[in-house]
Amino acid sequence: MAHTGLAVGTINLRSPRVGGSVARPSDPVVIPRLRRTLIVLVHGYATPPRKATEEYRAFTENVRTQTSLGRLPEHISIARVYWPGSDPNWFYNKASFSSRVGAAGEAGRRLSQALTDSGATELIVVGHSLGCHAVLELLATREVESSVAPVRLAFLMAAAVPEDACRPDGVFARALMQSPIQVALHSKRDFVLKAFFRPGMRLARRGWTRAVGSRGGPMARWDRTAETKLGHTDYWESREAARQLATQLGLADDRPLPMRSVQSHRTDEATVPERHPTFRTAPQRAVYRWPGDQRGGGMY
Repeated sequence: MAHTGLAVGTINLRSPRVGGSVARPSDPVVIPRLRRTLIVLVHGYATPPRKATEEYRAFTENVRTQTSLGRLPEHISIARVYWPGSDPNWFYNKASFSSRVGAAGEAGRRLSQALTDSGATELIVVGHSLGCHAVLELLATREVESSVAPVRLAFLMAAAVPEDACRPDGVFARALMQSPIQVALHSKRDFVLKAFFRPGMRLARRGWTRAVGSRGGPMARWDRTAETKLGHTDYWESREAARQLATQLGLADDRPLPMRSVQSHRTDEATVPERHPTFRTAPQRAVYRWPGDQRGGGMY
């Protein structure tokens, strides 16, 4: 069969009601009937829909160019998610992080419900910043839903999620029960998370520990972690971040990577498929050395 192009759909979780809340179960959420493997993209905080669309396009294009065939296989499609993580007012858009944490969690639960109508047989979920909170909430929700497509990979970039929330006794501990491969890209150069995350989470009454996106903790949680050296808003347009996803999906070509692999301490390490050659299985933890792009997008 000839390649017919990439199928791209939109999942809008922004309520049509005044106030910009997450779409309620009674609100219509149109789910495109796409292909059997669905890559779901979830933006972060303070990212309006237009900016999110630009970032999604850049990331998808970068993933495409990093594959061995220069395109994504026909069985893969893209779903762009839009959730109410931004406000038209510039000041409130930048200052309302604490009030958006709950919305991110609600968006994850609503997204889990919406994806039951997607027709997909497996899901790849990619989140950035506070969008990673939505991704983890989706994993926790789908763990109790046996009739839905499984999540094969959760790919977290600069996760604005407290490390404590991801520990065995944390609120996202049950997200491990579905056991998809979970990858966390992080950066010590993420000054947004370093300066604003803890105060924002304290205002939201969600803890005081550092963000997963800062150091990649807790180390026992993730199948893979990577020190990216990227700024907080650089991930969507980073070719190396896109290449890492392509590699994790077994789609990357054989060109050498300008980085070293990272491995965590998950006890189920032996269950990780061998088709992801850029990740070592040795118990030592290494550090990626990534060249960072200079372009940016949303704040969280």
